Amino acid sequence: MTRRANRGSSLIEFALAAAFLAPLLMGAAQFLEAYRRVATLERATSQAAHAAAGMPFDSASELPSASYVRAVTDAVLAAAGPVAGFTREHVRVRMRFAADRPHQVQVWIEGYSVPLPVGPALKMHGTPRGTAPFVEHWTKTAAP
Repeated sequence: MTRRANRGSSLIEFALAAAFLAPLLMGAAQFLEAYRRVATLERATSQAAHAAAGMPFDSASELPSASYVRAVTDAVLAAAGPVAGFTREHVRVRMRFAADRPHQVQVWIEGYSVPLPVGPALKMHGTPRGTAPFVEHWTKTAAP
């Protein structure tokens, strides 16, 4: 074979390899982006739960007051940073009681979907969930 013919076959081999590898690399990049979103939300819920454990709790039941939920939700959004399609409506907060006292703060994501390159989107219903033991002062202001 002449040198000129080798150049042509190399170009064809590169085109065939690129046609196979480009979609593979794009799919891998999309899976990594989905993983990054889930990991970011997992970290954000954990950090928000720990922050909420140090906030004064002012409800007599496991359902926190609107101001407490707003503060915890703001902590989740601040820790998560900009995540496409993620809003405060996706954040849920609950205080678990033990012996009629606040015991544990739970923060989780509900109703958020992470698009995947193949198949249906990954729907978050109760996960990721961050929990932390309650360590702050409890002011029982609301009626049970």
